[in-house]
Amino acid sequence: MAFLTKDAIKGNKSAPKMKKVEIPEWGGHVFVRELTAHGRDRFEDVMFAFNTETGKVEMRQGQQRRTFFLVLTVCDENGDAVFTDEDISWLSEMEFSVIDRIYQEAQKINGMTVEKATKNSESPSGGNSSSD
Repeated sequence: MAFLTKDAIKGNKSAPKMKKVEIPEWGGHVFVRELTAHGRDRFEDVMFAFNTETGKVEMRQGQQRRTFFLVLTVCDENGDAVFTDEDISWLSEMEFSVIDRIYQEAQKINGMTVEKATKNSESPSGGNSSSD
């Protein structure tokens, strides 16, 4: 493989993965997409904080995680964002089952499911196994 110059990287028009999510309750569908690097950084900056007392990264409370994640991931068929930060308030008042369905699919396409987190937290030596 060839070395990628800055211009080659800058000119790359990568297409993030997208998935159609049917929403029969609303009479249609939406798309969810992979996060950009900027989107992932925004999500982590809003959701997590470093606790200087414990020396650990902790999840912040009360950040409307699901609706904020939808703002970052729901898109149209071209991959362009549908929502902005100003939509978080009214989105958070929508029925949970629908918002959660979209959120779950957005997590899956971004590799951010509980199963993925559990797998990533296991020790490389298999120390979490109880098959001994």
